[in-house]
Amino acid sequence: MYLTKEVELKLRKIFKWATDKVMGGVVGVVDDDELIEKLNNFNFSSEQKREIIEKLTEVVLSTRKLFDSYRTLSEAELKSDSLKGAKKWIRINYELMTNTGGDLAELYQKYKEKSYETLIKATKEPLANRFERLEQGTISNSDMKRVISELKKGRVNKEIKEVVDRLEKGLKVNPKDIAKLKEYGLYKVELRARNEAGNLYANELQAMMLEEDIQFYRWRTMEDSRVRQSHVAKDNKIFNINEGTLPGQDFGCRCWAEPVKKKGV
Repeated sequence: MYLTKEVELKLRKIFKWATDKVMGGVVGVVDDDELIEKLNNFNFSSEQKREIIEKLTEVVLSTRKLFDSYRTLSEAELKSDSLKGAKKWIRINYELMTNTGGDLAELYQKYKEKSYETLIKATKEPLANRFERLEQGTISNSDMKRVISELKKGRVNKEIKEVVDRLEKGLKVNPKDIAKLKEYGLYKVELRARNEAGNLYANELQAMMLEEDIQFYRWRTMEDSRVRQSHVAKDNKIFNINEGTLPGQDFGCRCWAEPVKKKGV
């Protein structure tokens, strides 16, 4: 169900209000471990919980007109035992869903990009700041451990591994090698963020399509030189949502799915 802009803004205000309350308790905290501990232990007071419920209740009540606008049967048709009204409801709603394939694809593509931006902000920016302190020679022991831990994730080539080993042993590393580590580390973070966003996108899309009883999708690629050949072969073809790897699930995949009502459409 799509929400109107007015309802969306009301929800944003509520979430901002709640977020401000949470973040107000961690103002001035700079240590990551302390920050995580404080956030994990945060609880709204009973009064604040009641206020959140009251605000959300107001939003729910305001959406009644929105739900009524989606009705495709009259009061008389709703009360009738005839199947005529039911057939009309099925036809009208089928037509509505048939025309939303492109809208849904666009909606979930935006969701994917938003997820990627959020993940990048949460992972790349802190790592970039730590590398900056490493370059300046002012990095703390705890931040150095986090940098090393990040660099050791996944498969690491021999050249990078040797430099990481020197850092881990507390040996001196020249600026040129630090620059290589920074480029490598930030690139790997971007790949993981893109991959995680793709997985979130694929899972959300699959759940949405199953809920809407949409069984098939058309595979779409970004149509550039970076698309892997196995995905080029799938471009513009129809697949079942319950079979095989979905767009976005392969590591670093930027492809997306366009929902279709039936195979062959």
